[in-house]
Amino acid sequence: MPTNKKQSKKIKETREPFNLNQSLANYAKYDDYIMTYQPKIKSVEKLRNQERKKIIKYASTNHIQKKNYNVNSSTFSLFMEEKEKTSPFNQKFVKTNLEKYFIQKYPHMNSTKCAQIADNIMTFMLNQRTKNKSKQLKFERLVLKKK
Repeated sequence: MPTNKKQSKKIKETREPFNLNQSLANYAKYDDYIMTYQPKIKSVEKLRNQERKKIIKYASTNHIQKKNYNVNSSTFSLFMEEKEKTSPFNQKFVKTNLEKYFIQKYPHMNSTKCAQIADNIMTFMLNQRTKNKSKQLKFERLVLKKK
């Protein structure tokens, strides 16, 4: 572990130089792994989700609060809880509900004017967002390596 800046610089200087060809080869290898296993993972996830639905239906029907099960030399604790999920808070939601707010709060104003005010507020808020730049690597395989 370096204790000062000189030692830290020495460690950085002795590091292997960057090898673009090796990094590209590694990237391609990992990309191959992903392309190979992703469809398999998706099909297994689909099967798991089907089983989850069956278990939830069973647990709901039989009013299971919490219970331990031994399956294939493993112990599972099964309990079910109900969660409330709210709708997404997105641009469409905000714009729609701003319009509703102005229509309900100011009934003397016509609905076109309410929609215009809501639209002006949305435009203002959207223009206030900060923009960040990021760099992305685009990897396109031109020649597929034969095995």
